[in-house]
Order: sequence, then C-alpha cells, then structure tokens
Amino acid sequence: MNSTYRVSRELRDALERLFTDPSVAYGLLGVDDFGRDVKLPDIDPHLPASDRALILKRKLEEYVLQMAAEHEEYGCTETSNALRMQVTGLLLALRDLVICFPEIRDRA
Repeated sequence: MNSTYRVSRELRDALERLFTDPSVAYGLLGVDDFGRDVKLPDIDPHLPASDRALILKRKLEEYVLQMAAEHEEYGCTETSNALRMQVTGLLLALRDLVICFPEIRDRA
C-alpha cells in the first residue's frame, strides 16, 4: 500500500530552490511532480508502529553502511565530504526516530 507523500507549499518551494530538477526530490519522496504515487516497497500498515519504526531504523542504518563502503571504495576528499554530509542527515533522522519511538532503541 503506497500512500502519496503530501508535499506542502513550503516544502515544494524549498525543493524547487534546492534542486535544479525538483522531480528528483519528488521521486525520492515517492511521488512524481503531479503528486501521483511512485512504486515503492510496501510495508504492512497493520504491523505495530514500533515494528514499522524498526524497519525504518534498519533501512536508514543500511544507507549509512552503504555510504561507509563507498567512502572506502572511492576515498577521494570530495566524495568523502559529500558522503559525510549525507550521513549527517541520516544520523539526525535515526536520532529523531529513536526519540519518537524509544521502544526501538535497543532492538537490532
């Protein structure tokens, strides 16, 4: 069950200022420029919220691990700096996820 991410006017304006091609940002959110769903992996909405939060926690951690591997593989300063900036956002998201769902803090 995919659900369209509701892009507020403020967020749309911000994305259009940040991205030369805002369709890239909308695609990352799982919608196209016109608000239609883009196919993304499904998560059973009937799972308890803490289980869904744990799935998200694992996914975000996988991104960090992937970026660490890319850092090791490419090893150039420019790429490493870009990866660190991206990982910073993921780490903030992980922190906030555990703040919102403290019951997943110690679950792997």
